Amino acid sequence: MKLRKLITPRTLFYAAYIFLLLLWTRSLFARDEVYLIVFGHLLMVDSFSHHLFFHWSAAGGYAGPRIRFRLGLPQIVVHLQYFQVRVDQDEFGWWLAIPYWLPVLLMSTEPIWRMCRALSRRRRIAQGRCANCGYDLRMSTDICPECGEPKTK
Repeated sequence: MKLRKLITPRTLFYAAYIFLLLLWTRSLFARDEVYLIVFGHLLMVDSFSHHLFFHWSAAGGYAGPRIRFRLGLPQIVVHLQYFQVRVDQDEFGWWLAIPYWLPVLLMSTEPIWRMCRALSRRRRIAQGRCANCGYDLRMSTDICPECGEPKTK
């Protein structure tokens, strides 16, 4: 029962966010490759120092190990053109290059929003206002007459 409370969408989101930041940090020093067989197609994920590279093979029928890792490969020199999202198709299949800053930026909005909300709540409580709606509670009872939230000290 406690494991269900621990594994929530929010904890999975933060775990993915931390994993992405750690992967970005590691990719500054070494390149890693992961090969996955998904629905008989090969999916290769490569971590360069500037972006994540996904390659989906068009040819199916791959057999063998479902997952394979190649860790600690030499890193490749960064060029300015790699800081943009790129999608293309070649004779082997589709590939997608996503710069690290894009998912980090998108995933940062939720923690920043929560932090701003917590700071706003603290400021309201310190000023004697309702933490939920901001109604002035200095002359009120223990319950906010505006929203019904109990008064917090």
